[in-house]
Amino acid sequence: MSTPRVGTRLRNYLLPSPVRHLAPIIARWTFVAILVRVLLAPITASRDLSVTAWVSLVLLDKHQLIQSNDPPIVFLFFSAIFGALGPLISPQMRSFYLSSRNYNPSEVMHILALAQPGIQQMLLVMKLPFLFFDIGIGLMILHLIEDPKKALLGYKLWLFNPVSILVSYVIGQYDIMVTFFIVLSLFLYKKRKENSTALALGMAAAIKAVGLLLLLPFALFRIRQNSALSPTKKAVKFIQTILLGLLPPILGVLPLQLFAPYYESANLAMPPIYVNGFYGLTLWNRGSIGSNLFVGIETFVLGYSISVQTGAGWDVFFLLPLMYMGLLVVLVHFRGWSFDTMRDSFLIFLLAYYALDTFHAQWFLWVQPLLILVLVSYYDKLRNVYWASCGLFFTYLLNFGSFLTVGLFVPIYPPAMEFNLSLPAIVTLSLRMILSVVLLYMALLIFLERWGHRLPWRIGPKTRLAEVKPAFG
Repeated sequence: MSTPRVGTRLRNYLLPSPVRHLAPIIARWTFVAILVRVLLAPITASRDLSVTAWVSLVLLDKHQLIQSNDPPIVFLFFSAIFGALGPLISPQMRSFYLSSRNYNPSEVMHILALAQPGIQQMLLVMKLPFLFFDIGIGLMILHLIEDPKKALLGYKLWLFNPVSILVSYVIGQYDIMVTFFIVLSLFLYKKRKENSTALALGMAAAIKAVGLLLLLPFALFRIRQNSALSPTKKAVKFIQTILLGLLPPILGVLPLQLFAPYYESANLAMPPIYVNGFYGLTLWNRGSIGSNLFVGIETFVLGYSISVQTGAGWDVFFLLPLMYMGLLVVLVHFRGWSFDTMRDSFLIFLLAYYALDTFHAQWFLWVQPLLILVLVSYYDKLRNVYWASCGLFFTYLLNFGSFLTVGLFVPIYPPAMEFNLSLPAIVTLSLRMILSVVLLYMALLIFLERWGHRLPWRIGPKTRLAEVKPAFG
């Protein structure tokens, strides 16, 4: 009996059985998608990617950690990438970031870094690992959709999702890693691996806090699914799920204790605004003691919510806690809840959040796979608003000025660092408002498709009220 070829075994391992006959088509689409990403990776980047490169190289070379708003696990990841692919990074770039004789204040460093000789190789080294998470999401989409035609459509929509390509390979943000673990949690739950699902959500939370937002609904859903358990066992199961989900974020901050803090060079002959550094666990920023690492949570979750504004001139409202608490209330009281309906309710929550609040551009990536999983089932009804939301997302970048527009092209055109893109407020505000309307309309359409049949006015004239099961307990 002959042994299956390596290619056949790989196909059988990666692809679910309903789409294995489509393997040649999937391979061709995957090749084109990878080619697009590889071509874009070395020619564009934001200054945020330069900050990540700096912190990761310092950690690798000096074994010192520059504290940042980003989690240490991200810098450990890129340090490992730099360690493995170090020969591909030019000596000029290493010297630019690491040499104490080549000191530049951080305000200047990350503007100049993208114009340095050898930056293209570094961008390629940093962005190519995103392909693992990117293609992995696509393959899990194939597993999560049972109909072969819809699964292939979902795979292609993901491969050429403009938000995903822009965030990961043009801007260079690492949110594809967060998104991967969110989709992995859906995949693991489908395999009935509930503890692994909680750990996957925890891994997402170790990178960005959005993972925690889905962990709590999942913990509630898990005990609702086990209705035969006693109240004590339900409480134990709930606590177990939460603790499993919190384990990765807790382990993720250990590097703050294991690695010595980095002492940045300080040229005291320069004006105080350029004096920066981390001394002990205290952040000094522009000559003054800076904010602690958790001030972002306080600012975004509490401060903006109480004041119902974010301080940005182009924001709408900040209603995150209100919407999230509404999600939890529905989860607790809704009858006939399934994991798919929990997923879709979280999708609606994210769409409403993007519509009603200021958000960082890379955060828009989180919702894209969830949206595609729903889109393939209602493509005729949702495709127009889906593509409209993708197009309007690019106009949302105008709110960030040259930072996320012309400034991204500094690696291939250094004079772009001097460009200043500024449009009249009426233009950016109008485009932002249109994006909000489209996102809210899409959330409404998804709600009606999922739960519209339960609404009182959807009851037909011949349907008796006694035959209608209540939607809420």
